[in-house]
Amino acid sequence: MTMEVREILKAAGSPVRPGGAGWLRVPAVWRGSKDFNLAVNADTGSWILHSTGETGSWEALLKLCAMDPSEFKISPAKKSRDTGTTQAQALELWNSAFCLSDYQDYRKPFKELVKWREAALAYLRNRGIPESEIQRVASQVKVVGDTRTALLLLIPLSAPLPGGSIFGLQRIRLDFSGKKYPWPVEEGVGESKRMLGPRKVGEEGWSTGWWLPALVHPDRVIICEGPETAIALQAFTGRAVWCLASANGLDMARIEFLAERGISGVCIAGDCDMAGIVAAADLALRIRASFPDWQVTVAVPGQRKTDWLDVLREQGPEQALLTFRASIESF
Repeated sequence: MTMEVREILKAAGSPVRPGGAGWLRVPAVWRGSKDFNLAVNADTGSWILHSTGETGSWEALLKLCAMDPSEFKISPAKKSRDTGTTQAQALELWNSAFCLSDYQDYRKPFKELVKWREAALAYLRNRGIPESEIQRVASQVKVVGDTRTALLLLIPLSAPLPGGSIFGLQRIRLDFSGKKYPWPVEEGVGESKRMLGPRKVGEEGWSTGWWLPALVHPDRVIICEGPETAIALQAFTGRAVWCLASANGLDMARIEFLAERGISGVCIAGDCDMAGIVAAADLALRIRASFPDWQVTVAVPGQRKTDWLDVLREQGPEQALLTFRASIESF
């Protein structure tokens, strides 16, 4: 049977509301929810559950709703437009969240927003990030959740330039005390961080990432893996930081657009593990080959299985900066 997504959901007995921008809202019936917190793309059937950050395909949704995917199919013409599905899911989730710096949001009770915000701030504080840096990035990240399970701290990923459209999110799942909280068992055990959206976008394959603007030396940039490490690096260096979310992100990085921003120096701040060290060295060699006039360096902490946030937490900003400078190697 080939029908529109809306008609199939109605035929299954699910109440459907318009969600705006090509999305529908329905209850997550397999979780016993009566709230309209499940967003379903009206064309592709891809979905995202805001209360947990779970995402999936149309076929996965039908199975969760005890329906046979072979009996309810979307027309091929609409299914073919699925190329931007994860980007659309990321934007839908981002638009449903609110900034850590903003209390004024009337979609949820005020007390609930405070609970979310304080848990997200507690996570950043417990990670050892200085209060001044938390306040600096509070307007750049968002949080969303519900009162029964957990919340998500959302880091925006854009490409190719900072401040552009949101193409993806780094999602950090937390409990309400600010501790990392694994995704539901059916989605994988032990994971508390997940990407939503593509690593690269556009015909030229620009890398997505989180950009922290420079406080000093705007002609130099530090490239790193994780968002907490990015905040720490800017805390003790003041330089612009481009966070690519993982060692795999470093492997895939497109750095040509940095030249358009007047960059003349790049430092790849890798984590001190095998994946981080190899990815940092490979990226440095690629940059050197493309931009021989640039100053290209790599900085990796001396202690195994640590990153630059660990160094900041253990040594404080002044000593961390000295340690960082002492670790720099030129390529």
